[in-house]
Amino acid sequence: MGRQKFSRSLKRSICIEYMQSGKSRKEIAMKYNLPNVGTLSGWIQSSLSPLEIHEKCASLQPVTVQKDTDMAKERAA
Repeated sequence: MGRQKFSRSLKRSICIEYMQSGKSRKEIAMKYNLPNVGTLSGWIQSSLSPLEIHEKCASLQPVTVQKDTDMAKERAA
């Protein structure tokens, strides 16, 4: 089975969910079947601005990430 592909917008949504939820990186990595927590850390650095990270995304609107079929559609796009 090959690696999953996540669109840039989906990566950003997952990062925002992590920053706003208070869940651990491990919990988010497991929820989205990421290979390791380092993947999420890399996405945070590449998908969010330093100001967003500094403010822990408090100024961003909460996001809901669709799983399963919606994620498959995002990856295919």
